[in-house]
Amino acid sequence: MAQPLEHKQHKTNKMKKIFLPLAFFVILLESCKKEVASPDPIDPTTPTELKANASFKWQTTRNITVTVTGTPVSANIQRKFSVQLEDGSLVYAANHNMKDNFEFTLSLPAHATKLIYNYGSISKEVAVSGNNVAMNYLVETENGYDPIN
Repeated sequence: MAQPLEHKQHKTNKMKKIFLPLAFFVILLESCKKEVASPDPIDPTTPTELKANASFKWQTTRNITVTVTGTPVSANIQRKFSVQLEDGSLVYAANHNMKDNFEFTLSLPAHATKLIYNYGSISKEVAVSGNNVAMNYLVETENGYDPIN
């Protein structure tokens, strides 16, 4: 049995009376959200007005002096000596004789804490602290140190 047209219109009007004020109320609540005020930005007009923490270091690199102590061997052993950062970035490479002492300076990222150096099959890690790093060719074995690995 079909419902009379008046009954359908009455249901539609009743839904409009409920839905429209409810939708209006929801929209009103959403638009009333409080805006969070951001702090006033510091806007120095000259570089001398710029303030930084006294412990802040402006340098992004630092110079490290690397001293390599040669190992006395009877043979003339010459190999590629290379130094890398922990991430594998090569920072130094040159051929050197194993019995020669030598020294060089590296400009490293300020955050570098470890270097990896390779000489032939010898690969060692050394911590970076201060401005000097010492390296050698000695490899620790069960019987002490072995200069030729």
